[in-house]
Amino acid sequence: VQIFEYIHGLWAKIKHHLLAVSLFPSIPPSTNESDLRNQRISTRLFIIALVFSTTILIGYNFFIEVTKVSNVNSPDLTQYLDLYSKYPQTLTCPCTDITIKYEEFLEIEYTLHQLCSSTFVTNDWIAYLAQNHVLTTDYVAGFLELGTYMFQALKTFCESSNKTISDSLSQFYFNEYTSLTVISKQLFESQSQILMDQFKSSTKNTFLSLLQTLRDTTQANTPMSAVQSAYVFVLPDIDDIVTQGEAEYQCSCDLTPQCTQPLQMYDYNFAIQFSIPGLRLGCFVIEGVLQSTLECFYNQTCLNKVQSYIISPISINVIALNSSLSSQFNQTSTVQEVVNELMVDKWNLSKNNVIEPTIRKWQKIRNFLQKLNLFPSIPPSTNEYDLRNQRISTRLFIIALVFSTTILIGYNFLIDVTKVNNINSPNLTQYLDLYSQYPQTLTCPCTDITIKYEEFLEIDYTFHQLCSSTFVTDDWLEYLEEADTDDVSYIADIRFSGIYLFQILKTFCESKNNAAEPTIGKWQKIKNFLRKFNLFPSIPPSTNESDLRNQQLSTRLFLTSLILIMAILITYNASINVTKTVTIDKPTLTQYLDLYSTHSEILTCPCTTISIGYDKFVHIQYTLHQVCNSTFVNNSYIENIFWQNSPITIGFPDFFTTYPYILNALALFCQLTDNIVSDSLIEFYSNQYLSATVTPKQLFELQAQASFQQFIISKINDLLFIMQFIRDTTQANNFFSGILTNYDFELVLSSYYRDMTLLQPIPFELSNCSCMLSALCTEQAVIYDNDYNNNSSFIVPGLYVGCYIVEALLQSTLECFYNQTCLNILQSYGGFSSFMDVIPLNSSLSSRYNETSTIEELVNELMIENWNLSIIYENYYNGCQPTQCSYSYTAKNNAIYIATMIFGLIGG
Repeated sequence: VQIFEYIHGLWAKIKHHLLAVSLFPSIPPSTNESDLRNQRISTRLFIIALVFSTTILIGYNFFIEVTKVSNVNSPDLTQYLDLYSKYPQTLTCPCTDITIKYEEFLEIEYTLHQLCSSTFVTNDWIAYLAQNHVLTTDYVAGFLELGTYMFQALKTFCESSNKTISDSLSQFYFNEYTSLTVISKQLFESQSQILMDQFKSSTKNTFLSLLQTLRDTTQANTPMSAVQSAYVFVLPDIDDIVTQGEAEYQCSCDLTPQCTQPLQMYDYNFAIQFSIPGLRLGCFVIEGVLQSTLECFYNQTCLNKVQSYIISPISINVIALNSSLSSQFNQTSTVQEVVNELMVDKWNLSKNNVIEPTIRKWQKIRNFLQKLNLFPSIPPSTNEYDLRNQRISTRLFIIALVFSTTILIGYNFLIDVTKVNNINSPNLTQYLDLYSQYPQTLTCPCTDITIKYEEFLEIDYTFHQLCSSTFVTDDWLEYLEEADTDDVSYIADIRFSGIYLFQILKTFCESKNNAAEPTIGKWQKIKNFLRKFNLFPSIPPSTNESDLRNQQLSTRLFLTSLILIMAILITYNASINVTKTVTIDKPTLTQYLDLYSTHSEILTCPCTTISIGYDKFVHIQYTLHQVCNSTFVNNSYIENIFWQNSPITIGFPDFFTTYPYILNALALFCQLTDNIVSDSLIEFYSNQYLSATVTPKQLFELQAQASFQQFIISKINDLLFIMQFIRDTTQANNFFSGILTNYDFELVLSSYYRDMTLLQPIPFELSNCSCMLSALCTEQAVIYDNDYNNNSSFIVPGLYVGCYIVEALLQSTLECFYNQTCLNILQSYGGFSSFMDVIPLNSSLSSRYNETSTIEELVNELMIENWNLSIIYENYYNGCQPTQCSYSYTAKNNAIYIATMIFGLIGG
């Protein structure tokens, strides 16, 4: 019970105290109950308002999400990785260098197939094969004849692949990686892998395109191999020499270089001694090698058996390839499959995370500050807890010392020291002189603090001259009253209403005269109020005249300063031009286009992803020249023409001798250019478009088109350079054509020596040109009579024969293929009109070429009829992923902003 009574009493006291509390007591304190009640009500209202506003502020600040920005200077890699693990979405670390060469953070290593480091591609092994004592056959090519050339080809593949990769790496390392900010480790590794994949793809495409161009040109020119693997000489009688293409299993080297058969070991009677597993004999050495496997050379038993058939003065110890090594290839992988991978067994990408802010690091200083201790124990302690407390004490002491020192220095630097000088009984001249020097601080106390206005003020005023004129005198009014008005018929007549008008004017003058005195009295009251206005009264109020005067002066200075400052601020904020920034978060493409149409010069939209693959927003389609889809490049058509012809006979360069080879070369050009374009598009799609901000649609499309045009031009130039190089090399080597288009055989009978066979260059009499001097010699293709009297029956328009099939084809046109009559004549003379209908090319189709355009002109444009470039800007925009767009403009502050700013300054 006592506790309850105690609590009840305590509550009563607290309640009484709360009811009686007053935060706004009058000065001096009032005993009037009404005043006290008003003070308590004001207190309660203030407390309620304070609690309410505080609750709102606390609730608002508790629930809103505030973005806090923390800066970490000079972060090292460990700090960055730690920060990224905590804030992967918001962490931003600007780079000092936004471009970094690949060589600074990428290192691509590769390991070639073990064949390239084996004995089989050494000069010792090749010399060992070349020095065997087995007599070679004249008609059948076996391993003993081809082995040297096959391993020379393998060695060339290894060396060419290695050099191609090495040269490409030098160019690759010179490229620069662009990054405005540090990217995450995962993204960095992913992009590095993409860069390496692009490098591998580009390098492989370049190498394979060169190899394929060489293979196709070789096949088109039909050169004769020294080992007679593609063509052999046949002497049907003593007067003729005939070349005949090798054919096996219905495959002819005249039509395709892909024909192969197992490579054998033969004895002197051409009997097979040993069929080497995996090795193939092809139309050309390279073709056979590419379709071969190395399975025999993984097997020591097979290798020993091969060596048992080789008789050579050179002794060599050969170890088989290691089949247990980890490899992406197996023993039965063809050489073509290995070459397609640039002979590379393994790629290895080394990454260095150097894309971080390159700012000076303060790790040592930070460690020193962390371990600083001004209060070590005596003797020094090794207890970690004691050391931690000592370091904390050190930091608190340093903080307190710096803080207090700063305050003292700042206070003593900023305070003004007042010095007082007294001048006794100053006269007016002294006072005016002192006031001119110290107007703000001069104080001269008065002996009499009250003086009547009449002693120092005299106010004069002057009324309008009307009030002192004759028109408001009694004489004038009497004059008007005595005037005769009998003849006046209207009230508005001045003679009737004049007296009333001037009486009113007289009344106004008299009333203004009487009102001047009270107005002056009111002005005096206002003036007195302003003179005595005091915003800084002392507590309790002082009656000391000097104190009151100082308070009044302080008030006037404060009001003057306030008005002046407000005037300056208002004028300044109303007149200055301010830059206002408008931000739109996560804008859609439609919003961006609308914004760009109105703010194109100042709109900025940073990209989230600054590197976007061209395959994301560019689609390219192309159409080859119609001849590439025609009957003329159809394999069946070419084969049927070929099998209708007899072996090539010396001395009779009839059109149908070369016609199937011309069509075959044309088909190869179509296939080659199609492959180059498709491979080039894959490479182009893998390129990256870099943009830190959203690129406007029109500029973006122009840049994409320009990039594509530059890329295609570079590929055309590469192809033309390679073709010209091969053409020049072919001519320089004076390769002998297997279909006798550049050289003839001449049988010379001698009584002293055996009969000799000589090669003579074919003369082109009409153009006075010799294949020994120029590969560009050509003549119009002619169909001769069947009696072989060299009488021409039909000149084929547009088609030429020359030293090599490729050279003749490049100078030819397709005009005969557009003409049904011309085709019918070819069909009838060739005797193959019965097995296939040939439809001419359509001359009415829209084309960038004409009927008389040469094949070289078509090849110079990659045989492309038209390109269809589709640029999808929406895909680029979505790939860029701008998180916001902003634009800034210049304007003057509005009245609301100025008023808010002024009130904010006044209210603190």
